[in-house]
Amino acid sequence: MRLTREEKRLLNGDRGPTLEKVMQSLARYGQALGAKQLVDIEGQGHFAIPAVTPGLGPPLEMLDELTAAGLKTKFAFTLDPRSPQDFENLDLTPGQRRVFEEMLAEQPFYDRRMRQLGLRDDEAYTCTPYLSEVGNIPQVGTIIAWSESSCVVYANSVLGARTNRNAAVMDLLSNIIGKTPLTGLLTDEGRKADWLINVNTKTLPNPQLLGAAVGRTVLEDVPYITGLDRFLGSELNETNRDYLKEMGAACAAIGAVGLFHVDGLTPEAVHQDRNLLRPDYRSCVVDDVMLNELMASYAAKCKQRGGRAPKMFYRLPPSESAGSIRVVR
Repeated sequence: MRLTREEKRLLNGDRGPTLEKVMQSLARYGQALGAKQLVDIEGQGHFAIPAVTPGLGPPLEMLDELTAAGLKTKFAFTLDPRSPQDFENLDLTPGQRRVFEEMLAEQPFYDRRMRQLGLRDDEAYTCTPYLSEVGNIPQVGTIIAWSESSCVVYANSVLGARTNRNAAVMDLLSNIIGKTPLTGLLTDEGRKADWLINVNTKTLPNPQLLGAAVGRTVLEDVPYITGLDRFLGSELNETNRDYLKEMGAACAAIGAVGLFHVDGLTPEAVHQDRNLLRPDYRSCVVDDVMLNELMASYAAKCKQRGGRAPKMFYRLPPSESAGSIRVVR
């Protein structure tokens, strides 16, 4: 990669051995992604590393070294929710409680280290940092480095910010350096749509079901979705943001979608419309038949395990029943 003079100084250890390790990790990560250079991070981070559960969190030795060197992230950050430790209300057996206590024994140490590294405050544990109650809301075009899949797809798609779906520990290290590899969804080319998805249903689809259909179709590609304006209109209001949040989370979980565009609704689609489509885009129609078959397949899988068909919850649009919740079986 092309590195600036300051980046080379970090890489050569001019600002200490710990920052040298961080910079080496970031440079190698960028090379693995095929990035030509690094770009400045412009907003708060959000990391998918809220707990120190063995095998799932960053090594405590690494956090010790980072904090001992006095390092902090460029901006304050938020974290995914912590593991519940309200044992009295979880109806656990004594054996289960012992297991959880052993798993989470280092959690207080971890929490202290994350506060030292830049955790915004004790209330900054959430999987929806972009809600107004939390306030980690990047603006259109803001470069960030996030690692939680449903947050990544919301930030890119609904807010119009720019982040790749980063590895959690690399997300932390990138935010310490204050830079991230310029590649993928940070670039104009990387945000082009590979698929045209036409939603041709009689009523507004359940967002989770629609997201599952889109995710399993496009996998990690970028979809441009049309047909939802018949139900959602063209205003990105609270109800529509809730719908896109649910749809995007399913896209990210069933596939690996980090960005979607919705015709006439999401920021980039409003300004660029179908110019966002690549010349060689592929097409798919999502209709009631596809969604019914998909829903039936989930019910069959659930019954095979001796359970009941899943329930899905979402807010109805104001035109149907403002503020109400529909249960889809």
